Amino acid sequence: MAGGVSCDLFETRTPADPGRNNFPCLSLDTPDNVFANITRAYGRGDGLGCYLSTLDAVAFAFHADPADSAASPVQFTGWTILVEERVARNIASDSDPDSFLLRLISPYDLVAQAPDVETRRYPYEIKFRGTAIADTLFQGLAEITVRKNAGGQWLVGDWVDRRDPSGTTSLTWGYLRGSFRIGI
Repeated sequence: MAGGVSCDLFETRTPADPGRNNFPCLSLDTPDNVFANITRAYGRGDGLGCYLSTLDAVAFAFHADPADSAASPVQFTGWTILVEERVARNIASDSDPDSFLLRLISPYDLVAQAPDVETRRYPYEIKFRGTAIADTLFQGLAEITVRKNAGGQWLVGDWVDRRDPSGTTSLTWGYLRGSFRIGI
């Protein structure tokens, strides 16, 4: 072999893990980590698995703002974990990481707290630029209940979306979600 270059078919190389997602997802051992994962992962294709891992597959329920539900009841009927997964996937596939910005604004209101349950109400702001919906701003209040499961993980069980009376728009996260409930 000339020049010291090897083309050996049996040469070892570092294997690639085909199922590994490289998105940095925090462990779900504290409520703070759950909310950090939601903020960092929602709306990102590479963060979809991280976002979905924060949801309780059995108990998850999403409740849209009453005005959003009244304006488009079909979009919000029967919102299960399967609907949430499809909608989150649709939103993530319509944006790139630089066109979706989610902020859960601190300080939050602690609505309820028990040893294994916590409900927080965050004002939120989403700036989104996608192909299926015009560049826009979504604002509201997300009241999210997390529960500690038998394995010690904190998971989102209940999510209530409301308009923020101090916001500059009536377009909510629920409105965004409803807009991407396609094929369900």
